[in-house]
Amino acid sequence: MVAHATANKPKEMPSICSCGKPLDLSHSTSCGPNQLNRHNRIQARFVAMAREQGCTTEQNPRYSVEDAKTQLEPDVVFYFGSGPAVEADITVVNPNAPSYLARSVAPVAGSALKTAEGRKEHKYDHSAYRRGRQFVPLAFETQGRASKHILSLLKRFAALTQPGQGLAVGDMVMDLQMALVRGNAECAQTVVGKAMRAEDRRREAQFPLPHRNSFGR
Repeated sequence: MVAHATANKPKEMPSICSCGKPLDLSHSTSCGPNQLNRHNRIQARFVAMAREQGCTTEQNPRYSVEDAKTQLEPDVVFYFGSGPAVEADITVVNPNAPSYLARSVAPVAGSALKTAEGRKEHKYDHSAYRRGRQFVPLAFETQGRASKHILSLLKRFAALTQPGQGLAVGDMVMDLQMALVRGNAECAQTVVGKAMRAEDRRREAQFPLPHRNSFGR
């Protein structure tokens, strides 16, 4: 977690990922199946905070056996008691991913968030409107930047509670960012571990151990 936050690559970190791509801190948080665990961790915190603030929720858990591209139901539905329910879907994007950097010679801060939000709105906005609900994309960058939609939703949570009760918006933001950091660390731990095993196998293939007979000679 400290390495990712300070951009200081550990000395023992392999240079090649098990997927074959160059391995750096940015790639370590965006490769592999643990991205789903990070997503579910953040979703659980949103739901817990909403309920603590007095907001009723309904959620659709995500499983690794499902194809995310075919999922047409939002992650969470928030019921505030007045006004339309809010459907929300969570996404975490890596602003340093080649797919984002290649779109501009000088990438603008926050452009990855806007792109991710646009994808979610295209996928869910119309269906939410047909159900008489509002859709809100909840996007994070892997470094911690949160979209304005997240702050707006947290302010609605805070407005449900009486003064001196519940959590302040700043506390909820910090809580979500800690969930994101823990999710990043889990992703990186798995990716780096696989890369180290792959590196060991390549080394063994390049420098095989001498053959021993039945007597250990």
